[in-house]
Amino acid sequence: MGVSTAMEHTITLSPAARRAIVVEAAAHVREGYVSAALGAEISNELETHVERWTSGDDGEVQPWLRGLNEWLRSRSGDPHLRLRFHATARPVCAEAVEEIDEACPAFTLRAQNFGFRRVEILAGNIALLELQMFAPPESAEPTAAAAMTFLAHSAAVVIDLRGNTGGHSGMVGRLASYFLPGHQALCSLHDRALPTPAENWSIAGPHTRPEVPLLLLTGSRTASAAESFAYDMRRLGRALTVGERTLGAAHAIRAHRLHPHVRLVLPYAQVLDPTGNNWHGTGVVPDFPCAAHEALEVALERLRSRPK
Repeated sequence: MGVSTAMEHTITLSPAARRAIVVEAAAHVREGYVSAALGAEISNELETHVERWTSGDDGEVQPWLRGLNEWLRSRSGDPHLRLRFHATARPVCAEAVEEIDEACPAFTLRAQNFGFRRVEILAGNIALLELQMFAPPESAEPTAAAAMTFLAHSAAVVIDLRGNTGGHSGMVGRLASYFLPGHQALCSLHDRALPTPAENWSIAGPHTRPEVPLLLLTGSRTASAAESFAYDMRRLGRALTVGERTLGAAHAIRAHRLHPHVRLVLPYAQVLDPTGNNWHGTGVVPDFPCAAHEALEVALERLRSRPK
């Protein structure tokens, strides 16, 4: 396999193994990257300069991946396009596309309470929900419903997305449904391989609170589905954001296993609002900018000083 493990979690790759990873990554980027033109350019450069990434002796996989990922980020401008290391080896299936959620199996999601890390009522009857991920709705919906029921009588709601790096677009729609009136169009998924986009809508329900004041806390690590939620709620005039500009990663992703310890995270579709815009590369700019660690206090101060 071209792999040796001198000690736990220290994994080295031979030049031949590194070459195989680069060549296969280039093929996937050419065939499936969200932008066909840019994907072809990146693939051509990887293949043309393959020796840059594969020469020398056996080396540790993680420093090598960091260097390659820095190049991919600078070349694509896309925070999502990267190679990820996994300490636990998994078999490689050439034809398989892995869902990103496979890296976080059901028992792990349950252990993390499906991302609902903190739910409480603060002074002034202000509800605080700290959400660490957007878990698949089919598994997370009961927990989401319980959390929202607990917050149902609050005078205002703060949702903390500062540590949320994304997740499932379906959960974006479910959470948005608790705060939006009626049936609202959210950002849709535009896959270059499909003729029509996959739309995402809020769902009208009996527990919707379209009038409750809503503030979202953001940071530089807020990414992907968490950005989508903040972008949609802000775009629809339903929430204001407090904190830092978000990461700016707006593409939907899937994974291809290239090696027992390495997966390619491949952006394959654009996430666009009904006007064709999104936050890719720019992030969601906060309405009330401040350092991320100060965002909760700033939000609470704004809510407590608002006219009654």
